[in-house]
Amino acid sequence: RMCFEKPRIYIEVIHRHLYVRPGEPDAGVVAPPAPLGILPGVKYDFSIIAASLSMKLNFHQPTYRQQDLFAHAGFFPSRSTLNDWFNYSVIVIEPLFDEAWRRLLQQNILLGDDTRVRLLTRGALEDEDIAKLQKRASTQSREGPPPGSVNSYVWLYTGLDGAAPYDIFHWSLTHEDCWIDSHLETFHGVFVGDAAGPNARLQQRSDGRITHAGCNSHAWREFIAAEKSHPLEAAKALAFYKLLYAVETRSQLIGGTDRLEFRQREAVPIWKAFRQWIDSDALKEILPKSPLGKALAYMRNHWVALQRYLDDARLPIDNNPSERTIRPFVIGRRNWTFLGHPQAAPGRLKLFSIASSAHRHGLLVHDYFEDVLQKLAYAQQREPELLEPGSAYLQSLLPDHWAQANPASVCHERRDERASVAENK
Repeated sequence: RMCFEKPRIYIEVIHRHLYVRPGEPDAGVVAPPAPLGILPGVKYDFSIIAASLSMKLNFHQPTYRQQDLFAHAGFFPSRSTLNDWFNYSVIVIEPLFDEAWRRLLQQNILLGDDTRVRLLTRGALEDEDIAKLQKRASTQSREGPPPGSVNSYVWLYTGLDGAAPYDIFHWSLTHEDCWIDSHLETFHGVFVGDAAGPNARLQQRSDGRITHAGCNSHAWREFIAAEKSHPLEAAKALAFYKLLYAVETRSQLIGGTDRLEFRQREAVPIWKAFRQWIDSDALKEILPKSPLGKALAYMRNHWVALQRYLDDARLPIDNNPSERTIRPFVIGRRNWTFLGHPQAAPGRLKLFSIASSAHRHGLLVHDYFEDVLQKLAYAQQREPELLEPGSAYLQSLLPDHWAQANPASVCHERRDERASVAENK
């Protein structure tokens, strides 16, 4: 029979005896070194800090629920203590975050997305700035943020499997073009994302250094929104997209240049027929501000970007992979509601980046954080040269490399489940 035993918290008492060497008075008193802590002087073990990180970043438990869960094990930490654990972890995790981001920017294909998150200002912003941000938020959505908070933004960048399979999150106070431009100022290649907001003219602002590949899921949704007002026309557009996605599903069984040839042979004729329908006389009478008119305008304005995937076998037909990656953050946003301070927000997202990347590789996030935080703390306090950018030590701590060295901490059942779903599809 299978049983369950609730978690247990205990205090480890370490006796560090003091010694003197007989006949060597000049040697003074000798004692064993103190156990390694996440920072010098911190007496919380890596295991309990990893537990808190896993609850918040993997299972999306807000602080007060963490208190209740720890209480079941006989310990009721204050909220400031839990926040301290996160602050310690941010300091330690930064070299690993920088390494993952550096490797991601070296790739020539990036997928990206963004979303909103509420930020508590806590006196860090001037009243005038808060008023401007809240006014801007109220024009963008029906419900603006409550008093004492503003809408801030999370930017996701992720790499393809087999290249740099990491999920990197950045934070900003506004949704201006300058943020994504600064994030990608050293990137050369193809950016896969929707054509809204700062993404719309990314290719032009970069002088062609970045090529924008559109998201066909967004175009598909535009036609779904037009079903009520123009059911027949929307049905025709959706039929074209169903054919295109059927081709793409079959192409997943083919690799490399064969996939590209398959797309050219099977998908290009569908796109040509799609364009003929879009340019037909019957659709020229559609009002441009109607739902169908907006869907057709989206297709016409981004026609080249939407077909970019036909030129490179590695490119996906849409941005769904990054949308799936950012969805857990949206779930977390509903649970823990907000980021607590402008100064804390960037660091929290660095931790979330590492947790998301670990989850992507099917790791047991608690095991991963416990080991990685300990190794990073050791290097920072005793051998900082190990943390040089590109070092073998840092690369061994990246989730994909760590998974290979620690198979017992990989949830193989989850990996098998994903493979089974893909195979059945």
